[in-house]
Amino acid sequence: GMSHVNTIQILDVIQKKDASYCEGLLAAMSPYITEILLSHLGLEELCSFSRFKCIEALWLNDNLLSEIDGLDANVQIKALYLHNNRLSTLEPKRRNAAGRGCQGALSFLNHVQILSLYNNCLQDLQVNLRNLRHLIHLEELDMSGNPLANELNYRLHVIHTFPSLKILDKHEVTFPERQAAAALYGEDRARTVAFTKRRPLWRNPPPQPFGHLSLVTRDMHREIDAHRRR
Repeated sequence: GMSHVNTIQILDVIQKKDASYCEGLLAAMSPYITEILLSHLGLEELCSFSRFKCIEALWLNDNLLSEIDGLDANVQIKALYLHNNRLSTLEPKRRNAAGRGCQGALSFLNHVQILSLYNNCLQDLQVNLRNLRHLIHLEELDMSGNPLANELNYRLHVIHTFPSLKILDKHEVTFPERQAAAALYGEDRARTVAFTKRRPLWRNPPPQPFGHLSLVTRDMHREIDAHRRR
């Protein structure tokens, strides 16, 4: 009995947590599932998630991932949790002769509203923002605990890149910060908004429904609302 248990534990330790392991974890899941939880599993590689056309929330936090791939077909993802990994790049994995990404990391995920990247190994803010700037619906971003978060004017640079952003690194984006970012990085976006007669996104954003949010995110929103009322 006891030796049998020990053998199982040893096999578990030496199993490679690669793409085929990831496929095994997904095998029994319904293709119509809207949320997939793969946290705390020691994953080193991702497999393709193309079978899951309805995923809106994907939890890949607390693994050993060094890059992101396999999500090209999951354009409907709204919340992506990648914190506490070993991500050193958000670059597309492969490029073709024209220099365009074949496997796009996050390049096809145009509807992401919540992106959690804290406690990774991301360096060079400008390069990483270039790989994220297509996320025009982004409302919550966390990149704290990465080397890039120590760069000069980090917060203002990020705020300027994402006009829709409401929360950065668990702190609310304020109107004075928007003004400071516009002053520092130019007012191109503000002019575009004025020219098209659209109100700037950061003025009086409507309250967000909490129903679809995770408990952690929901608590964070409540704290922010309580702080606003003080």
